[in-house]
Amino acid sequence: GYRKEGDKCVNIDIPQHGYLSDRSYGKGVKCERGYQVEAEKCIEVEIPEHAYLTDTGDRWECARKYQRQGGLCNLRK
Repeated sequence: GYRKEGDKCVNIDIPQHGYLSDRSYGKGVKCERGYQVEAEKCIEVEIPEHAYLTDTGDRWECARKYQRQGGLCNLRK
């Protein structure tokens, strides 16, 4: 639950829906599937109609026959 900053070890604050990361870089925290890091919090990913959560679990993509336009998935023309 600590990370190195300069010559010190500082406590890692784990947000709700977060957990410690095993990576040696970054903030030391990852979010559960369906959440993404935003302003040191884990915010739920809002998935629009005709979209699905990607394998990484922290973003979404449009289903086949649909294209992303802003925060929506619209039928391709």
